Amino acid sequence: MKLYHRYIFKKLSFTLLFILCAIFIVYILMDLSIHSSRFISSKNANILDIIYYYIHFFMRRIDLLSALALLLSTIYVIASLNIHHELVAFQMAGISKTQLLKPFFIYAAGFSLITLITYQCILPRSIDYIATFKEQKLLKKASDTPNVYNVVLQDGSKFVYGMYNKTQSSFDDVFWIFSSDDIWHIDHLDKANNHPIGHNVTHFCRAEDGSLIKREFFNQYLFNQIESKQIQIKKTQLKIEQFTLLELMKNYFASNRHSTKRLAEIRTQLNYRLILSLTPFLVVSGVSIPAFRFSRKLSIFFLTMVGLFIFMFYYALLDALALLGENRVSPPFITFWGMFFLSYFFLGLQKKKT
Repeated sequence: MKLYHRYIFKKLSFTLLFILCAIFIVYILMDLSIHSSRFISSKNANILDIIYYYIHFFMRRIDLLSALALLLSTIYVIASLNIHHELVAFQMAGISKTQLLKPFFIYAAGFSLITLITYQCILPRSIDYIATFKEQKLLKKASDTPNVYNVVLQDGSKFVYGMYNKTQSSFDDVFWIFSSDDIWHIDHLDKANNHPIGHNVTHFCRAEDGSLIKREFFNQYLFNQIESKQIQIKKTQLKIEQFTLLELMKNYFASNRHSTKRLAEIRTQLNYRLILSLTPFLVVSGVSIPAFRFSRKLSIFFLTMVGLFIFMFYYALLDALALLGENRVSPPFITFWGMFFLSYFFLGLQKKKT
């Protein structure tokens, strides 16, 4: 790496680190001001659990936050070089703008790769952890209504649960109904082994007078009459956000497995994620055009405000296109990629004017 590349890379690295830390701290303070009473009231949540919760929440939105940090850092670094006449010195030395932008595009490629890895490996776990944390660690509001899912197993029994943790292969708040006279309630069911293991298990049976009575209670109980693999959770009962990239790709053309609406949601989510992963490249390309223009009155504040406005408009537009795709108004592939390449075409026209 050349000397001027190292200089820009070092300056950009410190700025990015500062902005990412600032965003993380500001978000934590804002969220704590809203939910601090629930954290304090909860006896189950300790400081370590709360830290993990915010880390997972941050990773859940790493696509948005990394692009935002890169936007602000690129504006600051390029505008700072411009104001201090360093850009003029570089260009007089025969260094092109493309060469100067190499460190920025390296970071864009890095953030793009991190975003894709997050979608594949981290996002489903983060969603599960956040949902489990809110369910088990925090006091629920009176207005919160739990979701209930029902699965009919091969032996004819009904498996009703409130929450499924995909990464740990476990269920919370389970009612296992073998018949109207034989009902089991399980606080936590683990199906990672060959046979499911229940924790805090209560067995209810029908009495002679027709009422259900508590017959047995077990701190831990092995359901050896059924194998864990027989408890299959339908994909329709998982949120689209819980799908990994590979799962979205596998189901992209699986029209026989899903309803038309569900298939539209899968296709929209895949194109949406891919476009978000490429957003850092669009950010660097878009910001560099006005920031490279030399002016004694160049205002970093003005560039930042305009950049933030366009950034928010861009994400609002993506959400609008996602809504159209999920409701089958327009094909997601055409709308998302058409907007992306149209944005680059517009940036190319602006670059020719400079």
